[in-house]
Amino acid sequence: MTGSTTGWTSGVGGSSRNLRHYPTYQFTDPQGTLFMGTSEISLVEQPMPGSLIEVAYNLANPNESLQVSSAPRTAMGCLIPFFGVFAVALFWFISFFPLA
Repeated sequence: MTGSTTGWTSGVGGSSRNLRHYPTYQFTDPQGTLFMGTSEISLVEQPMPGSLIEVAYNLANPNESLQVSSAPRTAMGCLIPFFGVFAVALFWFISFFPLA
């Protein structure tokens, strides 16, 4: 990570606008060519330059890159067991009702 750019949230739905930081990064492809990019993942705190982040890029066009976020995978990992338990609880609850 090389630094960050700042921007404001839109304040949609009556919420207040907040300052957000978008990390900037650079990476090299296997041939050693240097590429730069700006993340679409915003942060509340200003990121520390020199921190490592995971970046995915298009092999056909390395100028197309994005920061890989682990947050959606973590959230999905928590939601799957929740919905499994919820489904079992629903079946258990339904078993109390007689079939007309």
